[in-house]
Amino acid sequence: MPKIAMPKVKLDQEPSLREKILFAASLVIVAIMFANNLWQPARAEAKKIRSEAASVRSQADAMDKLLAAAREQIQRMQATSEEAPKIDEAVKRILERPALDPVTEINTTVEKLGSRMIARRVRIGRIEPGQQSDAGGYSIVPIQLELTGPYTAVQNYLDAIESVDRALVVRRLEMKGGGESGGELSTSLSVDLYIVKR
Repeated sequence: MPKIAMPKVKLDQEPSLREKILFAASLVIVAIMFANNLWQPARAEAKKIRSEAASVRSQADAMDKLLAAAREQIQRMQATSEEAPKIDEAVKRILERPALDPVTEINTTVEKLGSRMIARRVRIGRIEPGQQSDAGGYSIVPIQLELTGPYTAVQNYLDAIESVDRALVVRRLEMKGGGESGGELSTSLSVDLYIVKR
């Protein structure tokens, strides 16, 4: 079997064109292998890391905005809770009124509901207080009323009840047409009087 002779490299002579081409080709091959095996995977990994870092930054920004909104909401809630509750002036007036005993309170309320200052254009047929019932810090007294008059007069009477300095709530209202003149209504209503216990 014949022996393959390896070419001898003479370092003291100028390399030939063929040797230069072979050296350049080997460098290209090494560069391609480096790119395929080391540089491209490292580049892909760096790109993945940059993408994950951008996602983390985005999530951190969203979390910062959420925390800022939550802090603002908490501050608004604290400011709202620190504000004094607003009480209706009519309710305030009723609560600050000097306390009377329940019998006097009922009598003066019945008197006011039947006064001509309140019932200007209606005729009061009956005003009758019912049985007082206790409920915690106050008592409730139902008052039954029967009155006759035109619709506008009845409406004015209901509006005028609000001017009475008493805690009154209209619970029931019934109107029936007819009457002697034909334009009047027979009205019956139930009003609850609330008496605060002092």
